Amino acid sequence: MAAKHLIWSAVLIVTWLTFCDSTEICHYVKGHRGECNPATKKQSVKLTLLSGNSTCRATKVETEDCTPGDSPFRQPSPAESARNVRTLVQSEDSLVLGMAHEDFHGDGTTQCLTSTYESRSLNDFYERINYSQRQKMRDGSHNFVMRGFPATYRVTESKDSVSLTATITERTQEKRPISGTYRVVYSSRKCLVLKKELASLSEAPCGIWVTKNTFRRPPPDCTTAFHNSCKRSHYVPIYEPYQWLCGRRFGLTQ
Repeated sequence: MAAKHLIWSAVLIVTWLTFCDSTEICHYVKGHRGECNPATKKQSVKLTLLSGNSTCRATKVETEDCTPGDSPFRQPSPAESARNVRTLVQSEDSLVLGMAHEDFHGDGTTQCLTSTYESRSLNDFYERINYSQRQKMRDGSHNFVMRGFPATYRVTESKDSVSLTATITERTQEKRPISGTYRVVYSSRKCLVLKKELASLSEAPCGIWVTKNTFRRPPPDCTTAFHNSCKRSHYVPIYEPYQWLCGRRFGLTQ
């Protein structure tokens, strides 16, 4: 009886060792995350194998809770989005470029870009664009110089999308930070995300416009839409307003 017990013990030990050897733990690193689903508050995440073990899958996709700070957002219909844009561009509070790809509005020398409503016609909104331009002074130092120009906005709505066209109404050879047609990626009553209409729309730069009083912390639904819908295949610096300069320009206290 004792011998039979020893044989069964040996079989169990061998089986356990074989099982442990065949179930090696695979270590993965998290990569690209998908959009946050507002209904389930879940998002997909791509996992890439950290080691080169051939018994583990090289990549896999799992579902997890939305990343903290990535608030789920509901994409408005084109009609609702057009209403949001029209409401924002004619609001009493100036709109401020709160975050953008650096090539959205120039070469990195433009700061504190604002759009202020002046009047409107049946289809057009007449705005005043103001900004601070970094320039080299005669003594070799650099300083920010205030600039401005008038522009006309027109909001166009189609079955699937909404666009905003900014037309410069003055004759000038100087390059302006805002002009042309922009696709409305996302809009709410507090912010809107615009993408430049270029030949390669997937590589086009984006910018978030917010009200002046919220430029320091753009609403999370707009930042989520920016990061999820405005991905670039290569690194592009992200513009954020200089707090000390723009806060003073806008007459805001710290």
